[in-house]
Amino acid sequence: MYIIVVGCSRVGVTIAQLLESEGHSVVVVDRSRENLQKLGRSFSGITVVGSGFAPEVLKEAGIGRADVLLAVTDSDNVNIVCAQVAKKLFNLEKVFALKRQQADLLGYAQTRYDALLDEYEPEMLTAEVGRVLSGLRDEL
Repeated sequence: MYIIVVGCSRVGVTIAQLLESEGHSVVVVDRSRENLQKLGRSFSGITVVGSGFAPEVLKEAGIGRADVLLAVTDSDNVNIVCAQVAKKLFNLEKVFALKRQQADLLGYAQTRYDALLDEYEPEMLTAEVGRVLSGLRDEL
């Protein structure tokens, strides 16, 4: 699968590395070049510097051929906007967003994501993403 991961914090790094190790094509988008360097030299996926909700950045990341977008930044609001842009502007069917604060549930409910990923330790979240993607493989 071609997967875009928006956000390269500890969670994003863990997820991107796991997905790449499973053979997926992974693109990681982050506003900070320094954050993208956390992926390490062994990461052979694509990195894009920019805002994950900017249409031109998502186009550069290859959203037109993406199977899945995971918005896992440190900001619930950024995750909401990324998911909305991917769903509404690019008609991406499979969009997942990390939710850290309960107060933001209204925005999430209005967007109608495929799934909300509650904040866990990166390893637990990675296992949850793996479970979700396993179900997607069965659909594709």
